[in-house]
Order: sequence, then structure tokens, then C-alpha cells
Amino acid sequence: MSQTQERRSIVPKTIRGGKTGGKRVLSGYAAKFNVLSEDLGGWRERLAPGAFKASLASGRDIKFFADHDSGKLLGRRANGSLTVEENSIGLSFRVELPNTSVGDDVYELCRSGLLNEMSFGFMCGDESWGDEPDPDDRGGRPRLPFRCAL
Repeated sequence: MSQTQERRSIVPKTIRGGKTGGKRVLSGYAAKFNVLSEDLGGWRERLAPGAFKASLASGRDIKFFADHDSGKLLGRRANGSLTVEENSIGLSFRVELPNTSVGDDVYELCRSGLLNEMSFGFMCGDESWGDEPDPDDRGGRPRLPFRCAL
């Protein structure tokens, strides 16, 4: 199976900003389980609990970028500035922002409430799909629950 890089914006989004011990910290959820996505082109999906378990257990580095831009690195698991954890709600994160212009901008935008959403990128390994009625749909489109081992 070929793997392609995918990105998802999540709803509802949760990002909190504040200072802890003089450090600027963002925390919240990068993804939540069993929450329907926005319309992704005629279909919707939801992440199943356990989707991140194998990836997190692998110990691989995880990077936190602004705008999915590798030139705007804000934190990473390898140096301890980013922590991520799967719990019953979804994938929680906590990132200590660097003292850079991008870090300053992102922190201020989150602190002021102008930026209150995020997305995550992933490569999907095993996945499964199934048709289900979409409880919010008024046009009868099926919902495709997404179960992916990331």
C-alpha cells in the first residue's frame, strides 16, 4: 500500500496559550476521537480511539510547525519542547514556543483568540472505511468513519 501525506483540520479545536514558569506554552488537542470532520469533498470521517497509539509508542520524532511549513518549526518531541499523548479524548499536545519571530506571532495570535484552530499532518498505515448515515446531513450523503493506524 502506498502512503501519502495527508492533512486534517479538526473541529472542535482547542488551543490554550499561557505562560508557565516564564515560558510561552500552547496546549490543547491536535485531534479528537469520534468527532465528525468537516466535509472533505462529499464525505466525512472520524478518528477512532487508538489511532495514534503505535506511532507514539515508536518513539519517532514529532514536529510542530506553523502552517505545515518546515521552515516554521515551533517544537519537537526529540528535544522535549513538544509532548503529545493519546488519551480517551484524542491526541493532546503541549508545546513550549521558541523565542523566534514565528513563535512570537503564533503565541500572540493564540493568546488574543485570533488563532484558535489547528490541523495535523500524517501518513496513514492501515485504514478501514464503512458507510454510515450522517446524522447532520440534510442531503443524504454517507459518512465514512475513518480508522487509521498512524
